[in-house]
Amino acid sequence: MSVPVFEELIRQGLLQDKFKKLVTDGVSVGPSELQDEFKYKNEKVKLDYAFIKPEDLEAKITPTKLKSKPPMRKTAAVTRFLKSGSSATAWSI
Repeated sequence: MSVPVFEELIRQGLLQDKFKKLVTDGVSVGPSELQDEFKYKNEKVKLDYAFIKPEDLEAKITPTKLKSKPPMRKTAAVTRFLKSGSSATAWSI
């Protein structure tokens, strides 16, 4: 191997190292960031739900007259109980 070829190989190696350092120096990730990203990509959520049609319930329910309380009004907000995995409609009087 001649001297000019050797010098060119060394020059190319130094240039590659310099470029690699330039690209990777701006990137630093801490352990907490790595853990958060791992959880974000790998955690799974199991979601169970039931779909109930109001028409199906109306056929089974026989309403009775309430003497002591005024009728309930359905509000626009729907409250979800995440801990129990069920959902319920919020009512106001």
